[in-house]
Amino acid sequence: MNAHLMTNLDKAQAVECSRRIADLLHRHGCGVTVIAAEQQHLQLDYAAVCETRDLCLAQSDVMIAVGGDGTIMHAAKHSIAYDRLILGVNAGHLGFLAQAEPDRLPALMERLLSGDYTEEKRIVLCASIEGGSRKTVGYALNDAVVSRDFGCGLIELSLSCNGKYLDSFRADGVIFATPTGSTAYSMSAGGPIVDPTVDAILMTPVCPHKLTARPLIFSASKELSVCSTRPERACNHLQSAPGCPVYQLWRTGIF
Repeated sequence: MNAHLMTNLDKAQAVECSRRIADLLHRHGCGVTVIAAEQQHLQLDYAAVCETRDLCLAQSDVMIAVGGDGTIMHAAKHSIAYDRLILGVNAGHLGFLAQAEPDRLPALMERLLSGDYTEEKRIVLCASIEGGSRKTVGYALNDAVVSRDFGCGLIELSLSCNGKYLDSFRADGVIFATPTGSTAYSMSAGGPIVDPTVDAILMTPVCPHKLTARPLIFSASKELSVCSTRPERACNHLQSAPGCPVYQLWRTGIF
């Protein structure tokens, strides 16, 4: 087995934890790959060093992400293209996703190398922005957000489900989250916490100026779209497109 080690260099505990993981893997005959930028801090003499994470993943069987939940999110963007498993080791604060704790590393590495583990599936959203002649597509393990810019005014949003009009409201924005992302921004905005094994898409308005605009849960088979009727006030977590953008979201598969 070959394992790609991804380390959050902003956390001192993560660097030391990654060294311990690499030593345990190497001791059991498992290959270790790291990117050049992280090797400068880890200094692993036996690791295979690649310039990019994609090159590391292409020759690895599993990805071990050491950090917090943000590190797992970043890891997912890379590993989804290669269909690699992710083991998250918590070196952060909350650890909703990175649930493996550093004090259990020897036992965890033995179970990983022996195949004594279970896979937990999570859904991923595909989000596209269409406007004018341009289209931008991105993937979200956590959430996709349409929000107002840094001005004071609200944005006016029109929501549709499977091409049928659903509702309109004025708000600071709207969050579309997976069950995995239900404990992140959506929760802070008043959305429900959903079991991560549930096949669903959450829609949570951000500070809506409408009594009936409340969080909704849709089947993961639905295709949701939202249009800003005042696009000059809207921005998003993906690259903006010219004209009046339409933001579409749908489940892209199981990760």
